[in-house]
Amino acid sequence: MSELFSHAYALPKAELLHFRFGDSIEDFEGRPNIELYKPQVKWEELASVYGLKGVSDGEKILNLKDNISIQFNPSLWSWHAGEMDDTPLICTNWITNYDIKAANKGYFGDKIPFSPVAVQCILKTKENQILFGVRGLEITPETKEKIGRGLYGVLPAGWVTFDLEDPIAKAARKEFLEEVGNFSITYEELIGVFKANRPGPINTSFVYSLRTDATFEHICRANREANNLYEELTQKKASKSQIAEELRKRNLPPDAYEHSVLLSIPDDKKSIETLVNSQPQSFTGIGAGALITYTLALERRAEGY
Repeated sequence: MSELFSHAYALPKAELLHFRFGDSIEDFEGRPNIELYKPQVKWEELASVYGLKGVSDGEKILNLKDNISIQFNPSLWSWHAGEMDDTPLICTNWITNYDIKAANKGYFGDKIPFSPVAVQCILKTKENQILFGVRGLEITPETKEKIGRGLYGVLPAGWVTFDLEDPIAKAARKEFLEEVGNFSITYEELIGVFKANRPGPINTSFVYSLRTDATFEHICRANREANNLYEELTQKKASKSQIAEELRKRNLPPDAYEHSVLLSIPDDKKSIETLVNSQPQSFTGIGAGALITYTLALERRAEGY
């Protein structure tokens, strides 16, 4: 199971992470001409260079500069009880989601030359269950290995869009609305960070805890309705943007297709560890890493940190 992720770290409670943001593109090996990124990203030209077809809207994605967080050196995390300082904890810049798509298609070879940041959410339902699911769409050896299709992952989850203020919280709320539904969030907290391995996306992920007033049944109903409509419209040859627009009109999560089946587990350390340790072959690295990082946070909370 430990091969699925590494460097899991639970953050002390109620501490505020400082980020140093630089509004510049990461200078990674094999990057297309800088003129395609500055002063504004030329999305169509960038997609053409990468040979991407049918791409979604372009977004800047938060990137860990020089991969400094991969080692998770504790000295990078500066905790001062009862006081704040201006020391940046993580240096960041940005790449684009097109760069990530190109990497997933093998444009840069076997090595991904940048370190995009993702967020994995631990979502607790009204009845105190933690949500997870089977990653959806077509399952092949390649999609299982690179995307984790057919394997367990937590939700909501996704890349952290580059933003100058509170990007992780904004990403978590956005993914909640798109993957789970138009329910209320009653509590949220940043609780940890880890590095994911295969199968599934390999990236550094923050773990963000969310609580909703929706029950597991309510969430599952929205997921089933959205997936059924997604399949119906797909068979009618509707485009992805048309499908998303129709789902939103019906107040359904447009990205519900990312998980074909939803499951839940009680919100306690023993249940989570038993699930992950007994079925490591069923998990993505990002799914197992998020859940175990959460158990580390539970330990720290129990110890008063």
